[in-house]
Amino acid sequence: VLLWSTGAGAGVSPWIPFESDRGHITIPVTLNGEETRAILDSGAAGNGISERFLAAHEGEYKHGRKIRVSGVMGTRDVRLADGIDIGMFGSNFTIGELMPMRLYGFDLIVGLPFFEN
Repeated sequence: VLLWSTGAGAGVSPWIPFESDRGHITIPVTLNGEETRAILDSGAAGNGISERFLAAHEGEYKHGRKIRVSGVMGTRDVRLADGIDIGMFGSNFTIGELMPMRLYGFDLIVGLPFFEN
């Protein structure tokens, strides 16, 4: 019996450095060229961006549609953010409709909509 294997190999991708911060997986990213950190959260229903980043970069992104959000801090109306250049995983792209959030220690939440695409 002669067995021959040509090898079923998949390409090797570069290692993405990450940290575990209070149970969250965080990775380095750039937002409009600024180095910061993001949380990967497949349980988040949307993608979010820190209000601190938006305030510091007013005029560098587009204001999207207005939505009402409710949480433990109450209910408020916010405008979604569009047109922010995101660099992660060795690529640059934009994610539309980023929800402004009060975030600390990181500036981006990458939620389920990102992973579904």
